[in-house]
Amino acid sequence: YHPGTIALKSGNVNVEAGKITGGKFVIDINSIKVTDEAGAKLEGHLKSADFFDAGKFPEASFEITKVTYTSETAIIIEGNLTAKGVTVPLKFPGYVRSVSDTKLFAQAFFSVDANLLGITSKWVASDVALGIHLFATK
Repeated sequence: YHPGTIALKSGNVNVEAGKITGGKFVIDINSIKVTDEAGAKLEGHLKSADFFDAGKFPEASFEITKVTYTSETAIIIEGNLTAKGVTVPLKFPGYVRSVSDTKLFAQAFFSVDANLLGITSKWVASDVALGIHLFATK
């Protein structure tokens, strides 16, 4: 387990009548930051061809294709993650913490099968746990 962050390069969230309806995000692979003692050494490895190949694929993207509300704040997000030239469909739960005409705060906690993106290292579990904290303003 190694905690860290990956920044968005750009993105937008579509909101209609106070509900998230879609969105698209560009992820800056070169912004990978490992926040424990593994630091720069692990960051370099994650950016290498063994993992995300940041030299060849400096960006990844996620496009929301469907949002289903199961309650006022609980949602199921469906979309497509593209990384390393491969697109995989994802479906995961999320939570809308706050939404208004000018601000949005949403969270999601889920796992991605790294094998689907061609990341098959003996040093990485096939299920990579992600925690997403999305803050957006108009």
